[in-house]
Amino acid sequence: MGIHTSSVDETIVNLKKKWLPIYVVALVASIVILVALLYLYFSTNYDQYMSGALLVAMLIAYISWSLGRLLKIRPASTQLITLLKCDTCGYEEERNYAEGDALFQEKGVCPKCNSGKMVVMGIFVRKIEGQKSKGYSLFKM
Repeated sequence: MGIHTSSVDETIVNLKKKWLPIYVVALVASIVILVALLYLYFSTNYDQYMSGALLVAMLIAYISWSLGRLLKIRPASTQLITLLKCDTCGYEEERNYAEGDALFQEKGVCPKCNSGKMVVMGIFVRKIEGQKSKGYSLFKM
């Protein structure tokens, strides 16, 4: 089972790399058009230019807002966890995910009762925010 949270982080970084130049070029082009429309309005006093300038100003506001939201996106710090449970005594243990972990896979002998088998009962992604960590289950039985 190939669950890799780093691919989500890479996707976010690639998305920002792809869209950031587009937003910046659109913003600069819109500002140039706004300046041109305002210049034409003040030189000719033709109301159509002011209407266009207002529309372009609204477009600049939207692009700026979208650019701000794009810059706020941060990849979350995550940790992949495997939940092991003894099939005899019910002892549970969490550990870092290891490549090849799969649900219902046996992973050794229980450290508590020494007779039961430790079985993978869940795989989690735990989101880490500073000192607090919040976990949510991808797969749990």
